[in-house]
Amino acid sequence: MNRKLCAGIIAIITAAGIGGYNYFNTEDSSPVPKTQTPKEVIEPQGIGYIDLNRIRDRYAEGERMLDLKRRETRLQLELKYAMKPVIISPPQLETKPFDDSVWQKNAQTIISQAAEIEHKKKQAAEEYRRSTEAAYLQKRDEVNNQFLNEILNIKLKLQNADNMRLTDEKINELNKQLQELQIKRGETQGELQRQWIAEITEYAEQAVKADMERLHTEAQASMAQVKADAKQTQTLAEERNRLVMEQAMRESELRQDRRQQLLDELNQVRREYDELETKLIDEISDNVAKLAVIHKLKLVLAKRDLNENEQLLPFDLDNDTSISLLFVQDKFRNSGAAILADGEAIDLTDELIKEMDR
Repeated sequence: MNRKLCAGIIAIITAAGIGGYNYFNTEDSSPVPKTQTPKEVIEPQGIGYIDLNRIRDRYAEGERMLDLKRRETRLQLELKYAMKPVIISPPQLETKPFDDSVWQKNAQTIISQAAEIEHKKKQAAEEYRRSTEAAYLQKRDEVNNQFLNEILNIKLKLQNADNMRLTDEKINELNKQLQELQIKRGETQGELQRQWIAEITEYAEQAVKADMERLHTEAQASMAQVKADAKQTQTLAEERNRLVMEQAMRESELRQDRRQQLLDELNQVRREYDELETKLIDEISDNVAKLAVIHKLKLVLAKRDLNENEQLLPFDLDNDTSISLLFVQDKFRNSGAAILADGEAIDLTDELIKEMDR
């Protein structure tokens, strides 16, 4: 039973009890002789109460009202969950559009093949060097012999400069000629060596030329394949993210529809409960008014048991143990208010149930 039921019953019962009692216990409205002594009007003074829990349990629609309350609670919980927003975050694309492992595998394959070709190139160079080394050394000796006689003659003159009475100017000239011959011999032999090394290098490169061209072609094809795979992977990722976003949007729309459905159902449940509650209030009010007149009661209170979620207002009863507490619903949900009444309050619950059962 909610706050509306209890507050309404108290107000209606109080007014109905006093008004009904005054109606049934006052003199007839017809004029009387002045000599007739009017009846003494007895003011109602007693207090009664009714147990709303028991009445509701015996009420024809009591079980239906409890079921509606349970449905209301369930719908409120579902609505609370449905009110949570659907967070839609755009999926993050990979910053690297290709698979590193695939690229590393291809790179390792190319490096391995390049190492094999380099080894083959060194072998070819070594073979050519061994096969042409004798000819090279012979040419180098021939160059040396071309300059050897002139160099020896100049050295002999310089060794016998005193005997030959050579002037200082002549000695300087011979030293200059010797130095020029040695430099020219070295340059000629160096050029010969460079030519030989160039021949070795050219031979080695020609030996692996076909392999290098093949490796270059494979490397380009591998890179093109990696890029193609990366593009396809990125396209698939974009399509997957698009589907994720669409699914999230659909879930958001479905949740909005569910919220509206729950709100409509919750409003319908509350309307149905209010209708049953109004009927119960009317039925209780009519019958309590009769009982209030019969028992000459000034006030009838609505009593109900507090549930585990409700709290009592603090009252100090140490000084007066003869006062009983009747608990009725306060205007605030899930709280309790204490009504003080004397110990002779009459329980009208059984009589009210009998009246309602008729």
